[in-house]
Amino acid sequence: MPSEPIYVDNALFLGRVEEQKRFRAALTEVLAAPPDENLPYIFLLYGDGGMGETTLAKRFRNIAQTEPRFEGACQRTAFVV
Repeated sequence: MPSEPIYVDNALFLGRVEEQKRFRAALTEVLAAPPDENLPYIFLLYGDGGMGETTLAKRFRNIAQTEPRFEGACQRTAFVV
C-alpha cells in the first residue's frame, strides 16, 4: 500500500486495496501476452449505484497511466467512466 495519500479527482481515495491488487495483476497478465496477440481486453466494474464504481474506475485509470510498470503501455486504452 502506498505511503502517500492517493487522490482521485482531488478527493482522498481510501480502501479498495484488494480490487487495486487484482487490477494490477490482471493488467500485468494482459501486458505479458505475446505481441502478436493483439486482442481487446475489457475490465468490468459493477455494483449498486453509489458504491464507488466510477471512482474506482478512475483509480484504475490512474494506475494504468501513472505507475512506472504500466506507464506508456496502455496508451490505446479507452476508459469510459
